[in-house]
Amino acid sequence: MPAPAARDPFHIVTSALTSFVNAILSPFHLALPTAPPGESPFAWALLAFVRRNLFNQSPEVATVTVGQQSTTGVIKGRIGGVDPDELGKTIQIRANVFAGAPTPTGPGTPAADPNLILVGAFTNPAVLGTAQGDNWHAPAAVDNTTVYVDAANNYAVVYTGTETGQVTIDGLGTGGVHLEFTGNLFDDDKQEQSFATLRPDLGTGDLKGVTGTVHSVSTLNADGTANGILTGTVQRPELRYVVVRGPGHGAVSVDEVTGAFTYTPDAGYAEQGGQDSFQVLVTDHRANLWQIFQPFNGDPVQTITLTVAPTTTLV
Repeated sequence: MPAPAARDPFHIVTSALTSFVNAILSPFHLALPTAPPGESPFAWALLAFVRRNLFNQSPEVATVTVGQQSTTGVIKGRIGGVDPDELGKTIQIRANVFAGAPTPTGPGTPAADPNLILVGAFTNPAVLGTAQGDNWHAPAAVDNTTVYVDAANNYAVVYTGTETGQVTIDGLGTGGVHLEFTGNLFDDDKQEQSFATLRPDLGTGDLKGVTGTVHSVSTLNADGTANGILTGTVQRPELRYVVVRGPGHGAVSVDEVTGAFTYTPDAGYAEQGGQDSFQVLVTDHRANLWQIFQPFNGDPVQTITLTVAPTTTLV
């Protein structure tokens, strides 16, 4: 006979809580909304709270990028964390879009794909979020776009670019936003669609660190303008980045929201060069009882090791 499987401590606790809450609140079950099979709504809500606040999964360090050292020795980079059970504030986006006619700005940058034939670079103004019920408001956005035709796809028109500007997102606040998008024309070039990602490290004000993706579909007008709708999901993450050990031969500042860091070596150390390091805690400030005796409750501490080249060799 096979040995019984070991029971997960989390399921032991949650099963006990389910039984306890079910016994107390069973008289009220008929008045409650539908819950997952085998769970009372009260128990389900309580277990969700317990899981998120007492059995929270620790964040993970996903990326560490280090930029090129400047001639003064300064090194910039960014730590990117991921929260497996992110509980930051999430907003479903909807906004009407009016895009002005494009104006050529230059030849543009050739694509790495040899099938994409460069058409040119363009800019246009855009106004978003003027209709009732819209929650993304950008009165003076600017699109900068590079257009290609795809020789491998019947010479379809495709494009890449950025949209920047001051945005107010209802429920999150106001700040600068930087979107990076790709798109294409369809329906015999009568319509266009694009998919855009927010750069959290380039957001400013209330929208610094906000992540998300948005999708727009627009109809092209005879005068080159376009009208459409923007939809998507954005989120203000709970993750924060905290220096827990500074460098031995310089100073470092870390943006607690975006994870961007700037390291400045001491003057003498910059001249001679060498290695230096510092440590950053990636945390969502939530608890996990099974990790209560671990440093920082099990949240990861990332060591960033930098090689400082002598500044005399960088001039």
